Amino acid sequence: MKINFTNSSPVLGEVVEDRRGRDYQRNNHPVKLEQRRELRKNATPAEARLWSALKGRQLNGKKWRRQFSIGPYILDFYSPAAHLAVELDGENHFTESGAEADALRTRYLRHHGVRVLRFENSDVWRDVDGVLQIITKNLDPSVLPDTSPKTGEEFEEKLE
Repeated sequence: MKINFTNSSPVLGEVVEDRRGRDYQRNNHPVKLEQRRELRKNATPAEARLWSALKGRQLNGKKWRRQFSIGPYILDFYSPAAHLAVELDGENHFTESGAEADALRTRYLRHHGVRVLRFENSDVWRDVDGVLQIITKNLDPSVLPDTSPKTGEEFEEKLE
């Protein structure tokens, strides 16, 4: 199936026609292959811990991909069936420029039908089961995602 890049958002795996009439696959584009491999090879400890709980369809039988690219962005974790991205944020996300970049990224992903949950790396260390509970609540594609926790207090409130 071919769609026009300028008029609509492609779904995962569709071939897209750019403005010059060339076909390409928007998601997991080959140009980002090496970068995705490097990110998988050099995962943060928090990413490795969360991945061990997501891989192999352990969470509600959903398949997850790590370091999956959509357009110009590489997502930490992505469930194609749920159209849900999970991002783990380290220190660089808590600057003004980091927050602006995250907002732009989230707007782009939402425009392309991807819901985004954000957690701090420390949330995974403090309570990985709580993080998994929030992710599980958001696996239904018709559910709007909870506001992603950014502080320990907000995270704890979500679990109650």
